[in-house]
Amino acid sequence: VKFIMRKVERFIKSTAIEVSVPRDVLAEERYAPRFIDEISQEINILENKSDSILSRTKLKKLFIPMLIILKLFKLKLLLFLPLILGLASFKKLLGLLAIVVP
Repeated sequence: VKFIMRKVERFIKSTAIEVSVPRDVLAEERYAPRFIDEISQEINILENKSDSILSRTKLKKLFIPMLIILKLFKLKLLLFLPLILGLASFKKLLGLLAIVVP
């Protein structure tokens, strides 16, 4: 397993991915992947401590409702996904039994 993981990691690090996108989406027709450095710089800009308290509070007011919605969605998936999968597999089991045991 470790051998495969190392091979996959080496492949991902050494391979560049280029995707063609219609001109409507991007002007350059190419999507360039963003690196961790660029993302961390953007996060630092968002968390700028020298910013005014008003803008930081505004940012928190935007993020907190989104996090609550994501948490509720996750909770709904955790509760109903096993139920749905269980009912689907039970239905298939009944269909199989109807064929095997006439």
